[in-house]
Amino acid sequence: MKLATALHDVAKLNTPLVKHGFAGAKIAYEQLIKLGFNKRLANKVSRAIARHMGPLPGFMAGQVIKWEKEKGEKITFPRPKTKVEQLLYDADMLSLIDRQGIAKILIIRKNVEVFQKEDEETAKKKQIIPEEAAWTSALQSARQAADSLFTKAAKMKAKQLLQEAEKLFEEFKL
Repeated sequence: MKLATALHDVAKLNTPLVKHGFAGAKIAYEQLIKLGFNKRLANKVSRAIARHMGPLPGFMAGQVIKWEKEKGEKITFPRPKTKVEQLLYDADMLSLIDRQGIAKILIIRKNVEVFQKEDEETAKKKQIIPEEAAWTSALQSARQAADSLFTKAAKMKAKQLLQEAEKLFEEFKL
């Protein structure tokens, strides 16, 4: 679990977001073998990393659709099956729901052109400011992430984190 957690986003910097789980799985496997770990462990870690993206919550669904339209390549994220895969997935999703995770989503939405345009269009339609549109989108992503969790403990934590995020959003709107 520790290896999968430490390595799960290893490819995020140099790989398109929708593909980083698959690329990271390959990199992790190769590096673990080079470091002398056995193939069985390297496979488990690799599989957990490949599965940490699915099923699709939040903004990733839209990114996958865009990728498929632009690249003509269908992406299907395998569902986490083992307890380790599910725990890694849940931890990754919970990290999107806490304050830092929502802040990360807001920073992405503010700095990535496609999200800026989306928030501006939503703001025009709903007659709100773009920042409120970004917050609404971030909260929607957080709710979708919470709905996709596997473990009871993660679901309970997500409920608490969502309440905190929604309270923060209400304070922001004032």
